[in-house]
Amino acid sequence: TTPTPTTTTTMVLWSSSPSSSHDTIGCYDLPMNKDGSIVSNDIIKYTSTEMLNEAIHVLITKNQTDQAMDLITAAENNNNNNNNNTNNTNNVRPNPSTYITLMKHFVKSDNEHTSSPEYLHSLLKRMNQHCHPTEAPAAAYNIILSSWANLADRSRPEKAEQILGTMWNKYLHTRDHLLMPSRATYMGVMTTWARSRRGQKAAERVETLLEEMEAHSERHPSLGPVTAFLNVALTAWSNSRSPLLVDRCLDILRRMEKFAKAGRTELAPDTISFNIVIDALAQDSQIKRRKPYHHQQQQRKNQPQQFRNEWKAEELLNKMEQLSREDPGLWDCQPNSVSYNTVLKCWARSRDDEAVHRAEQILAHMETRFFNKLTDIRPDEASYSSVIQGEDSATCVSVCLCIGSCYFVYSIPICRMGLQTKLTYIYIPVSYFLFFSSPAWANSRDPNALQRSLDVLDQMETAFENGNIDAKPNTMVYNTIFNVMSKSKSSTAPTKAMELLETMKQKGITLDVYTYTSVIDVLAKAASASHTDTSIQLLHEMQSEYERTRRVSLKPNVRTYTSVINAIGRSKERPERTKEILASMKESGVEPDGICYNAAINAWGWSNANGKEIQAFGLLQEMIKSRNNKAKPDIITCNSVLDSCAFAFADTESERARVIDVATKTMNIFTSKAPKYGWPDQITYANMLLTVTRVMPMGDKRSELARAVFQKCAKAGHVTPLVIQRLRYAVEGEDLAELLGAGLVVNHGSKFVFDMKAFPQEWTRYAPKADNNRNRNVKRHWRSPASTKIELRQFTKEKKRVK
Repeated sequence: TTPTPTTTTTMVLWSSSPSSSHDTIGCYDLPMNKDGSIVSNDIIKYTSTEMLNEAIHVLITKNQTDQAMDLITAAENNNNNNNNNTNNTNNVRPNPSTYITLMKHFVKSDNEHTSSPEYLHSLLKRMNQHCHPTEAPAAAYNIILSSWANLADRSRPEKAEQILGTMWNKYLHTRDHLLMPSRATYMGVMTTWARSRRGQKAAERVETLLEEMEAHSERHPSLGPVTAFLNVALTAWSNSRSPLLVDRCLDILRRMEKFAKAGRTELAPDTISFNIVIDALAQDSQIKRRKPYHHQQQQRKNQPQQFRNEWKAEELLNKMEQLSREDPGLWDCQPNSVSYNTVLKCWARSRDDEAVHRAEQILAHMETRFFNKLTDIRPDEASYSSVIQGEDSATCVSVCLCIGSCYFVYSIPICRMGLQTKLTYIYIPVSYFLFFSSPAWANSRDPNALQRSLDVLDQMETAFENGNIDAKPNTMVYNTIFNVMSKSKSSTAPTKAMELLETMKQKGITLDVYTYTSVIDVLAKAASASHTDTSIQLLHEMQSEYERTRRVSLKPNVRTYTSVINAIGRSKERPERTKEILASMKESGVEPDGICYNAAINAWGWSNANGKEIQAFGLLQEMIKSRNNKAKPDIITCNSVLDSCAFAFADTESERARVIDVATKTMNIFTSKAPKYGWPDQITYANMLLTVTRVMPMGDKRSELARAVFQKCAKAGHVTPLVIQRLRYAVEGEDLAELLGAGLVVNHGSKFVFDMKAFPQEWTRYAPKADNNRNRNVKRHWRSPASTKIELRQFTKEKKRVK
């Protein structure tokens, strides 16, 4: 029998007496245990499915999902008993609402297992097993689709479309509108495609689903697409990285505007629509920046200004302002901070000569609109970050000089920036300004970058002492200053770094691994024995502090150890200390990587130690035997070992044989294992020829070995001017003429001229090509540096470019 509902209309969630056997929740007296919990293991005490659903809802509200699952399992077992035993009088069985309540809770939970599509699909199977298959409403399928849409998985879209087809089949079989796919269904499938990382195919499939929705909307108006669906299509194209992404995004945006003007206001573009298209323009600019610089410049010369991405982005921003002013009721596209910041990001990635000027004007325009009360959007830290941290170093310098002279705001407005003579006052926290501007100074090659950063730090400290809390320097600010020091060429940087470190300790500012590592980097650049000792002391200080406090942010990482090894290598003294550093790393559970091992090899190669080539080769063998994939050797490792061989001390015949043996074994390892450890390049063969020249005396053996190395280099296609220069000193004149053939023009005394274009093309097929646009002074013939100073400079420039 159905219980009588309570007379009160207020839902009482819990009674005042938890020890009672029943409790009034909603419209039902739910059975309770003596400890106040709801009965979840005895289905006989439940008299209806509605009462069962109410109990499950309450259990989920209290996050007692295990008890709710036990109660559903008991109801399922009772349903199975009813099917097998007709004398059972308890007809309580789960219905679709029972499972949907659980699925809605699980899809929003933080549990990775219960919120996974697989687990939700298992609940759907249980629902189809214990309910009639045609009773499963579309809501259950939509929940699974929403869980798939939250995962960026390449295999999900086909499964999502399979569910969509199942729903249409059930609807066509029963004509029950509860089983018909809804907008939420299509949104789940389209979002799954958009986030699948499958490029242009995913974007095209989303557009096909949009057309399908438009076709179904003739018979089912509730399936008509709205703006949100077109935004998903824009997102799919924006994430596609396709060459067509800009054209397709702009075309969809134009169609949305056309629909809105024709009366279909539900398809009018909103702020999100414009932001997605502007972001697509920014992403396309980033993809194009990966091409060689001279290719970009040539492409920009052939491309009118109005067709460049940054100008298109600014045009869309202006259109957003214009449309939102004309008819705010129709066009809900008022630009927000994301809109402005994304356009600024486009300009920050631009190679346009007007990039700095346009970015400044946009910032000034934002301030003008804010102070005229046209909007509540004003420049934030992301706005200044986009401008100041432009990737082009020249842009960084220009903007930093412009902003750095006026954006020092404590408690009074002293900033001036605007169009022509208009004054605009901007208040920003100084800590943000320092954080975003100092990286630009560090990358700007400005000789005064370090002093500028220190001046700002002094002003911040003064402002904090005067009562401005926002100006208090923190760990992030000091780490940024240390970063500027590590990239500066100032001889006083190490001393100032140690002074700042002591200041942080005195003021109680938290030190972390980035602080110590940055200071060690500064000391390593000094390349002195005393600063190397200080670097090792700082490492021991970090280790002791970590052991004392067990603070994870103080534990030295592989970057810290590598910086210390770099300091040892630059000092060119006592390279055996690198063994102690590597042993300390392994004891502390930090595995050396390839960069760390390469630094240790260089420390031996740059030193004056006897037998350094043996130590370098031993580190190479240790890298090969390492189980750490990040520690595997690369071609830089090979070149560093050969460099140590080239400058090894070999006075006796046995020492010469030992050096040549190490160099030969190193070459054989990398040539036989290629491309496992990388392909030998021009530096590899040049270092091998240099080793032969410096170690072996002139004779048949030396000429034979040098000839073999050059022939391998020519076969591999890495013959460059550097290799030819090394070959000249490794073999006799007759052998050189025989090897170079028609490419040798003059080889008499100090005059050495050769023509790279006369060599077979297969010799130079993998050699770096000269950039004709940026190196117009490169001659066809290469002469010895001893001939003229002008040609020496040209040769040095080309060699640096090749490296």
